[in-house]
Amino acid sequence: MKRFLAAVLMLVVISLALPANAAEHDGKWWASHTTLEKAIYVNGLLDGITTGNARALKPRPGNDIIPDINPRQALDGIEKFYKDFRNRNIPVSGAMMVVLFQIEGHSDADLERLLQDFRRNFAKSSR
Repeated sequence: MKRFLAAVLMLVVISLALPANAAEHDGKWWASHTTLEKAIYVNGLLDGITTGNARALKPRPGNDIIPDINPRQALDGIEKFYKDFRNRNIPVSGAMMVVLFQIEGHSDADLERLLQDFRRNFAKSSR
């Protein structure tokens, strides 16, 4: 639970410091691309997450860096995430984090807190 809260806090702090162009990669941006372009983007995100975590965490055998996820599963999760109009201002990186947390089996309450933080933070940036 402490690791989850630390990860959420870190993501919220980082998301507030995102440059303007990164914040533009949100649900509206996502909807403007083809399925192939989205798949390529998701592959890049997953590669970035894997590489970044490998460098930061120095994994040991048997200690997965990210959950066992394939790009199609992530793409489907992000598509579902953006079907909710309240999520359209959230960057794709935030959508990916929510999808990964769902796959990891985090509680509905933890996911709802994360979503509310994202919605609050990114609603302000769209005004």
